[in-house]
Amino acid sequence: MVDKQMQTLLLALMGITILLMVAIAGLFLRMIQLQQTVMAAVAPLRGQAYGMDIADTAGIETGSDAPEFRLLDQEGRYVTSESSAGQETLLAFTSTRCPACKEMYPHIQAFSEKNEVVRVYVISYGSTEETQAIIDKYALSFPVLSWSDEVAEAYQVSAVPFFFFIDARGVVVNKGVANNFDQLVSLVTTK
Repeated sequence: MVDKQMQTLLLALMGITILLMVAIAGLFLRMIQLQQTVMAAVAPLRGQAYGMDIADTAGIETGSDAPEFRLLDQEGRYVTSESSAGQETLLAFTSTRCPACKEMYPHIQAFSEKNEVVRVYVISYGSTEETQAIIDKYALSFPVLSWSDEVAEAYQVSAVPFFFFIDARGVVVNKGVANNFDQLVSLVTTK
């Protein structure tokens, strides 16, 4: 009888140990997810944390001709950089999974509504479904284009959200990150 009780006790202890190991593994996975979320949120600020302005370390040089692009919009139509030839353009590189980008979508929409002179394009990293969900959630009225690694490399984008202000001649006049409406407006204000 004592052996039976001892076996039952050992089985219970083993069960508890296994449950604790599963719980620890679950916590470990959740910590990794949280770390990835935090890293994505602070990615645009990392350069500033090291005493650098990320606008100086990322993106093609101001004064350069803006690289051309030909990308699909959500309706499956091609949009090209030539679509805004002769017009000032704000080009935003974003990701559907980036928390900082999600905070910027309403500001980009407000900018687009208040500034009819500047053409707005967002190049979004994410699946068609994720991109459409962003468009619907934030009621975006400007073209949201599919991400292209080739275009991102041509613009030398290393963080999102990252913006380029291109003048009517097709020259990059300003670039950088923006975390609110005022910063977005200051990127478009030519000096």
